[in-house]
Amino acid sequence: QSQMAAKVSGIIDSLQTTENNMTSAHTTTANSLTSSLAAVSALSSTHDTRVRGERMACEEGKAVLVKSVSQLSDINSATVGAVHKCQDDVVLLQQQHSDSTQ
Repeated sequence: QSQMAAKVSGIIDSLQTTENNMTSAHTTTANSLTSSLAAVSALSSTHDTRVRGERMACEEGKAVLVKSVSQLSDINSATVGAVHKCQDDVVLLQQQHSDSTQ
């Protein structure tokens, strides 16, 4: 009977050791997963910040382009107006020259 008690005691010790090992492994895994989650969260945050920054830069670039196009349009209109005025002035000068030579 003492042999049986010794076997049972050995089995209990073995089970206790297994439980301790499993608890330790579980704790290690949980800590690892927590660290991984923190790392993923940090990466996600960094990614969101970068995307937000890129979006803002694109919007600013777009605003500059729209403004530039508008300014170019104004310059083009002014240039066309100046060219038409020059053409009118040339016609007027030609008429005055023609009148003065007659």
